[in-house]
Amino acid sequence: MRRRQKLPACRFAALPLVAFALAAPPMGMIAACGGGRRDSKPVAMVASSPQSAAAFEAIREAFGDPEHTTPADLRARIERFIAQFPEDGLVPRARVVLALAALRGGDLTAADAQLALTADGPRGTTQELWIVA
Repeated sequence: MRRRQKLPACRFAALPLVAFALAAPPMGMIAACGGGRRDSKPVAMVASSPQSAAAFEAIREAFGDPEHTTPADLRARIERFIAQFPEDGLVPRARVVLALAALRGGDLTAADAQLALTADGPRGTTQELWIVA
């Protein structure tokens, strides 16, 4: 009769390490895709009145047409909007657009100042625009 040969104990010792090596990348991807701030939901910034909505729409159109709107003119429109509607829901977005207009005009100090005012804004489109600026 032949004797069975005993397998060395170290052959299976690496099994947990192999299992971890195979499971870690997918788990890391799941964590990365599902990561972020879970404590809050995105917030929509909306106008508080039809007048502020119309005024901000004019700013949006001017921002989208840099050939016909100078950075100085755009900044003046936004500053007028903020002065006229200081409590409006679109003010944080207006400040970010003001920072982008300042960047277009080469005024980094003004851009930084506006971005500092909106750094703690809620998640949503405005925050994403802030990150781009």
